[in-house]
Amino acid sequence: MTPKEKKLPSPTHSWAAIVGLFWGLAIAAWISPHDEYFLGNFTTFWLPHAAVLSILLLLKAQRAVFAGAAIAMALYLSLFSLWYFKGGAADSTAMVWLGYFFSFPGALIGAVLAIFTKSPTSRSIAVLIAFGWVALGIAVNQTIICSTVIYCLGG
Repeated sequence: MTPKEKKLPSPTHSWAAIVGLFWGLAIAAWISPHDEYFLGNFTTFWLPHAAVLSILLLLKAQRAVFAGAAIAMALYLSLFSLWYFKGGAADSTAMVWLGYFFSFPGALIGAVLAIFTKSPTSRSIAVLIAFGWVALGIAVNQTIICSTVIYCLGG
């Protein structure tokens, strides 16, 4: 039997999923204070990732969708941490993390849309499509949050 007949997962997508997964874990661990509040902060930063990825596993999403979602959410956490800690937002308010936390319904909607998007012949393109859907979901959700509930531009 050839690998196609066995329907073995592509190692590329497994590696991409692993990279996205550990990237998110590493950023969440890095930005969490390393004191007695570490576990609580780490959970706050990484729980939305775990929830979206768990739902993708329950829905039996392709590895390409899982990889694209994991990478998009890890990139979002990285950009949030740059904005929050390097941009001075950490000095202005202690509740700004709620804007990050509540933007994940958009990530979930984007991930579910990526599952139902017709898969292209190239699985690498499927990773990019999933990344795009999740990033779009996060961007739309964050725009709604920043224009209604939380003022995100600082000042």
